[in-house]
Amino acid sequence: MVVAEAAACGVPTVGFAYGVLNEFAGGGIAVEPGNIDVLASNIRELVDDPERRAAMGLRARELAEMRYSVESMVKGIQDVYAKIAYRER
Repeated sequence: MVVAEAAACGVPTVGFAYGVLNEFAGGGIAVEPGNIDVLASNIRELVDDPERRAAMGLRARELAEMRYSVESMVKGIQDVYAKIAYRER
């Protein structure tokens, strides 16, 4: 949930490429698991580049709104019910 919450707040994330971090490509940086030097380097780059950090934060927010807005959540639930109803016929 941390990545989704950070994205919703417009904060870019840097972390190892697991799970939800990959879903926010463009709004964060996903690093090969275990590569600590690259992770640290990417963190430093974002700290030193406020314009890039702000742009990535805006993109993260856009992605979070698309994925977790009330409208998209309702559509997702409707899709699940539609698949279940279709299968039972």
